Amino acid sequence: MSFPYFARIVLLAFVTVFASAAQAQAQAQEPECADLHPDWSIEGETPTTVSAKDLVLLRDFGAVYPLAAQSPFGVSPDGQRIAIQLRQARPSSNTYCLGLFVIDRHADEPPALIDDGGDLVFPRPNHQGLGSFPVGHQQVIVPRWSPNGQSVAYLKREDGSTQVYVVSGDGSGGRFVTSSETDVEEFVWSPDGQEVIYATPAELVAAEAAILEEGRRGWRYDGRFHPLTQSRPYPAPIASEYRAAHLRTGAERPATEEEARRLNAETRSGRVVNSRENPVVWNHGIAWGGRLDQEVRLSPYRLQFRSGSGEDIICEFEACRSGAVGLWPSEDGRELYYLRREGPASSRFALYRFLSPHDEPQKIFETEDALSGCQMVAADLICGRETSLSPRSLVAIEPNSGRSTVLFDPNPEFRQRRLSRPTRLYWTNDAGEDAFGDLILPPDHREGDRHPLVVVGYSSIGFLRGGTGDEYPIQALVSRGFAVLSYNRPVTTAPPTRSGPDLNRQVLTNWRDRRSDYSALMAGLDLVIAQGVIDPDRIGLTGFSDGVSAAQFALLASDRFAAAALSGCCDDPVTSLTTAGPRWANETLIYAGYPPLSAMNTDHWRPMSLYQNADRVRTPLLINAADSEYLRALNTFQALVELNKPVDLFVFPDEHHVKWQPAHRLAIYERNLAWFDFWLRDVSSDLPHMIDDVSRWGAMRRGEQRTF
Repeated sequence: MSFPYFARIVLLAFVTVFASAAQAQAQAQEPECADLHPDWSIEGETPTTVSAKDLVLLRDFGAVYPLAAQSPFGVSPDGQRIAIQLRQARPSSNTYCLGLFVIDRHADEPPALIDDGGDLVFPRPNHQGLGSFPVGHQQVIVPRWSPNGQSVAYLKREDGSTQVYVVSGDGSGGRFVTSSETDVEEFVWSPDGQEVIYATPAELVAAEAAILEEGRRGWRYDGRFHPLTQSRPYPAPIASEYRAAHLRTGAERPATEEEARRLNAETRSGRVVNSRENPVVWNHGIAWGGRLDQEVRLSPYRLQFRSGSGEDIICEFEACRSGAVGLWPSEDGRELYYLRREGPASSRFALYRFLSPHDEPQKIFETEDALSGCQMVAADLICGRETSLSPRSLVAIEPNSGRSTVLFDPNPEFRQRRLSRPTRLYWTNDAGEDAFGDLILPPDHREGDRHPLVVVGYSSIGFLRGGTGDEYPIQALVSRGFAVLSYNRPVTTAPPTRSGPDLNRQVLTNWRDRRSDYSALMAGLDLVIAQGVIDPDRIGLTGFSDGVSAAQFALLASDRFAAAALSGCCDDPVTSLTTAGPRWANETLIYAGYPPLSAMNTDHWRPMSLYQNADRVRTPLLINAADSEYLRALNTFQALVELNKPVDLFVFPDEHHVKWQPAHRLAIYERNLAWFDFWLRDVSSDLPHMIDDVSRWGAMRRGEQRTF
């Protein structure tokens, strides 16, 4: 259970996609995008250590978060070819190279780029009662093959507009087939392949115009405001309008109700694990996973079946109890495959096979690797797979043996980097809740060395790149002599309840969630310190989103930390109840048990608020905040400055919760490295653009009075 405001913002954002339409188009690309196509011939080079830029330049596909259910690839009707978008950051121009690849599963040829160009696509869904809200993460662009397998359609953004673009499967040409006034949100092909059915928030134009007109008389400050992200009201939630566009003629018409239902069913099925409303069909009936009482939060989870005769069966075997990632029938429908998370703190993925609803499922394989966006294609389970040391690749898993074959490795050059192998550690907190983490030591570690340590959280699943939010470059840190504890926080247990606010109330009482997380963090640090490989006087703490709240609590509860870097800040009685608007303050926070602002309950906030405890803060604090969130940091920043405490705040323009711009990502990587170098290793960065920062930090260390 995560802490309210930060945890409720939808995480995670990096990018969009790039592509190149045939070899002639690839040769015509701008030079900075010419190497989007991976070099699979690379081999035999001397391994080099990992830099911050190496991590920024990694090619990516799919969602940022490694546990995403939505599949980022499209499979041709014959199951032979896979279309997938690839993206690569370009910090020098602050852009992304975006590309659409086609992979032939059974051919020896490397994947081919069939289209290129476009901009990042960021969804603006209805969120917490507000319409067209910038949730701050990229949209997973799912390519969709035409029914005849000759073309691929996908969402492409150019000149500030997101539309459906159709390209030939061999890259011989493409064009936009919709021209909606508002962005296309989702689409599917018609069964005959002559049209695309799409959804768009058509009423958004009129809603925004009404807000502008209202502004001529002044906007009333009400629940439509979210001051962090903009200084004007948001529209009410916008319903999608469904339309059909004919590919040959360009004619458009309203979609039928059946077409709208099919669009929602097909696009939703890729985003969530199969539910009662979207079950899996196999020879024994239907199957789904879900809560036994869907109206009760944290009601027991079970796999459930309904036989062809209508018999309802609840699977009570241990493997059926939690952690569903996906359900798929075998090609002949005789078996059902089930992927779930299990083990201590759900740290592993395991694939099971059901032969009937009554039999205990058979475990086929388990792994600590992260599997995401899986689809059953013919006889293979195709997934994104990433290890702690290797970025995501596309693999085919043979379900009956668990044998894995790489279909597409976007980063073969990364094999030439000298990486430090993590050691997985498991422990429990004082409430008996499981936690785990990965300890990574410098590549030249020798027995007897004691390194400064940086804690990175709050998830340690999949490739250990930069922690949740990707701002703390783990392998670049260890290459500079740091040890890193990549920490996966526990899930705070709570009894079932019928509402989200009631659940929040349970975990907020006496900061129960924060105390659980803090206890686990301290136990993990004790475990690492006992190994004798770190210097306990040189520990750095980081935090993103929920991890910011966890870091706040830890900085006040412990004097262990010699430096801290946060990706935003801070929860306190003023910012928490003002900057997200009156609806959030009154209907969520106060309802869930926060004291109202008028009460100024210092007893409630004493364990949490850096602002109210500024005199107790001893840890140098760096904050890299998005311009849509930095207002929350101002109380804390001003209080620390008044007391001449070491604090630095940087604000990044046109960013949301997850910072996506390549130049910003590289700057944050480099500043965080320089910050911990300075405070934990007494080393000054040699980067020319860091000279002023290092000089200012030196003045902080000497206690000199700050000027602005």
